[in-house]
Amino acid sequence: MLLVALLLVPCASALAQPEPTTVDDFSGDIAQWLSKPNVSLSAENGCLRADVDFSQASYGWLRKTYPGSPLDVSARDGVRFRARGGGPGCKVSVHLMTDAAAEKPPTLATVTAPSLDAPDWQTFTFAWSAFAVQGSGRPVPPEALRHIEVVNISVTGTAGASVTVWVDDVQFVALTPEELMAQAQTPGGRARIPDD
Repeated sequence: MLLVALLLVPCASALAQPEPTTVDDFSGDIAQWLSKPNVSLSAENGCLRADVDFSQASYGWLRKTYPGSPLDVSARDGVRFRARGGGPGCKVSVHLMTDAAAEKPPTLATVTAPSLDAPDWQTFTFAWSAFAVQGSGRPVPPEALRHIEVVNISVTGTAGASVTVWVDDVQFVALTPEELMAQAQTPGGRARIPDD
């Protein structure tokens, strides 16, 4: 019996998943987040509120930077965040970038969520297979995930409109085999789950 128990220990350890790498749960201030001039950011009830004015530009962005201390997310399987709000035609994209010091940081990879037009919180999960290298459509090379200096969230919408989007619990996560399979079976690898 002791031998069986000893043999089971490494198996259990092998199945243990890495803890999520949290970009922000917005339990503190939002001073580290930057935004495009047509986006107004504020903290509200433990989440990030973004008021976006599409009369000034066709999109808005908000980003958190890690200059000099890039994130290594190669041991994770994808990104997960919660969001609500938006409006007709509103879409949210996640961009992973390098070189936080650049005026326009180079984009390593991007993924676009399904349309966001709901008052209730929804959880969005994207495996790395859903991301593509911007401009080429190629899959993201694993080595690129070892040097992320900017996590950028972009919001697009109808010209002339204004929308409010709330974001919370942005994390790089490990996914179960079942979640990875579900992602592979979803067009674009996208998954949207209404929160209870």
